[in-house]
Amino acid sequence: MTPLVSVGSDSVGRQYFALAGPAPLDVLPWGDAGFDALVFVAPSAAPHGVEDALRALIAANTDWIFTAGSQAQFWHDRVDQLSVEIGRQQRIGDGSPMTAYLDEIQSLDQWETSYSFGGCDYFLFVVVGQEIPASFHIRQHATQRA
Repeated sequence: MTPLVSVGSDSVGRQYFALAGPAPLDVLPWGDAGFDALVFVAPSAAPHGVEDALRALIAANTDWIFTAGSQAQFWHDRVDQLSVEIGRQQRIGDGSPMTAYLDEIQSLDQWETSYSFGGCDYFLFVVVGQEIPASFHIRQHATQRA
């Protein structure tokens, strides 16, 4: 099993974690509490691996699911489709989970806390198709820095 790695916290106390996916989400340290997630899709990611990661997040207690990296808009649309297939929402656009794609983010080091629209205390990066860089740590937006 891929280990869950703490990658920092922000000025409002939100805690950020990362794992290489797809991976089971049944033992998250925050239990049943809601969380936001970003699926970062590397160019080398296998489509079935991305689908598996998305399905696990949709089935979990996610408030927001963001997609970034390779084909971010396609995978965003797939989150909406899978949410209907799984039964989390009745039709595309119902907003459970909320979704957004960040096509401007093509590497993990481009992400910063201003991209997190959700209000949950926990944020999970699921990285598909590459290892999590050892140097990856969240960056706070300039207006959030102390």
